Amino acid sequence: MFIVGTLLIVSLPELQSDYRDPEIVCQGTNNKLARLGSPDDHYKNMVRMYSNCTVLLENLEITYTKEHHDLSFLSMIQEVGGYVLIALNEVATIPLENLHIIRGHTLYDNKFALTIMSNYETNQTAKTQNITRGVRQLSLRSLTAVRLYNQHCSP
Repeated sequence: MFIVGTLLIVSLPELQSDYRDPEIVCQGTNNKLARLGSPDDHYKNMVRMYSNCTVLLENLEITYTKEHHDLSFLSMIQEVGGYVLIALNEVATIPLENLHIIRGHTLYDNKFALTIMSNYETNQTAKTQNITRGVRQLSLRSLTAVRLYNQHCSP
């Protein structure tokens, strides 16, 4: 109980600033690893689905990004109702610095609320496989909870 009380006191200014900003609720996606058209078409769909959102009812799926894609639109997201999937990306930074909670009402592969996989490309021509591009920074500094929703348990 003491830790929770301390957390509330420390987080109080942040909660007050969130209170002033209206929640913008968006649906989210459920594509898993399916790519929607070309990499640029897929990126445009992500921009359309997640721009200006603070709360996603379903999943946050960040997949198939290229080095030149600007993901700054993700920085507003604070809460995800389902899972977060970060996979097959070549962009260097994924800015999720305001993401506070992943609720896990739905799970990726029926197991995972947070999945991070295969976010790099290797140089196949070299004798040693060097990573040539991919995610180098994943900003999750505000993430305080990853929950798993279990429909078979009572609250």
